Amino acid sequence: MRDTTDTTIELNLAPKAKCAVSYTLNNYQPVRSTFIGDEPLFFMDYEPAIEEELDEHSLDFLEKSLFHMEQLMEEERVSFSARQEKEDIGQLFAENASSITKSCDAKHANFTLDDLIQTISKSRMAEEFLNFAEANGIDIQYSQHVRTAYYDRDMGIILMHPYLPEADKINLLSMELRRVWQHKNGTLIDPLFFYPDQAILVNRAQAADIATIMIRIAWELQLSGYDTAWMRLEESSMNDLTHAMAREATLDFRSLNDGSAQGAVFETWFMSDRCCKFDKMIIQNMLSDHNGLVFGENMNASMALTADLIAKLGTMPYGKNYLSGYTTMIMNDPVFSEIRDRANANFLWFIKFERSFRESERDLQNSSTQNIGTAQNAVQTDETLVGEEPNEENRIIQLPVAFKHTEDKNEQSGSTANIIEFMARF
Repeated sequence: MRDTTDTTIELNLAPKAKCAVSYTLNNYQPVRSTFIGDEPLFFMDYEPAIEEELDEHSLDFLEKSLFHMEQLMEEERVSFSARQEKEDIGQLFAENASSITKSCDAKHANFTLDDLIQTISKSRMAEEFLNFAEANGIDIQYSQHVRTAYYDRDMGIILMHPYLPEADKINLLSMELRRVWQHKNGTLIDPLFFYPDQAILVNRAQAADIATIMIRIAWELQLSGYDTAWMRLEESSMNDLTHAMAREATLDFRSLNDGSAQGAVFETWFMSDRCCKFDKMIIQNMLSDHNGLVFGENMNASMALTADLIAKLGTMPYGKNYLSGYTTMIMNDPVFSEIRDRANANFLWFIKFERSFRESERDLQNSSTQNIGTAQNAVQTDETLVGEEPNEENRIIQLPVAFKHTEDKNEQSGSTANIIEFMARF
């Protein structure tokens, strides 16, 4: 028996779980390594095994394999050269150019143009827009020149990318059809024709109206049994707009025709951060001003034209105008016209300041030009007056006699002088 206690504690520092390392190549993990060391700085100590010397039979087999491989490569090269000589290079170039320049045939698309038009026609609103576009000579085509969809006003064509998803094609076509409606009704005016504050509001209103009509058409398609376009919007960043439409239309089905459902979507668009994006785009166009459109000459006329445009922007093929009753509120409410982004507000202030500075400089130049002309006229007038003979308008003023005091009070002497006063001529 010992009189001391044993306080030694054995610690097992060996890892309880196996360690492994892995690597990735272009976000792909092909293998997992099972060779790892437990040292902080581990280097694999590997010495490859010394290969045994090849015998004569193995060397002969290797030489024959290499010779056969060289023959195959030479035959492939000769065959490829022969094919190139036989083919018509000009024809290949023409086919390549044609595939780039011409519109994609509908049969190569996963959702044909006829299917697209037939599907979107299930909405009464979209059908009215299609009839309106056809009446105005607007054609719809598939083309790989555009990334999504584009309405060419000069050519009268709506171009649609053929390989977009089905739901995106329907929603994009709805937007472009509404753009055609705006153009033909005189509301698709370039915002740069307006003063800066009104240009911001017009640009927002045009974009909000297009999004509102797209939501309306997708809702009508859902009611008709085709919910692909609506579900696509529900899963996107535009779900706040779809919720506003669904809330109003579900509470009262008459809200579609009286405009309250579209008005709710329109207001929701302005409550979101979409305003900052569109403000940035229009402000960049103001700063560039390539076409010299910035801005109108009369601010009061710009405000009046903005009010008329907003009132006319809400016209529909059928049903009530959903913006005509809210024009005054849209013009005066900061929700619709306030610049919320600080950077956009600073740039807009700079644009307005630069315009006011140019106007002041122009006014000063005009006034200085007028003053120079007035001074020249005055100099010419003075030159004509030099050397003129006094006429009957001139008066001769005779000063009174001045008395001189002498010793003889009775004696007086004096002198007189004549001063000629000329009448001032203006």
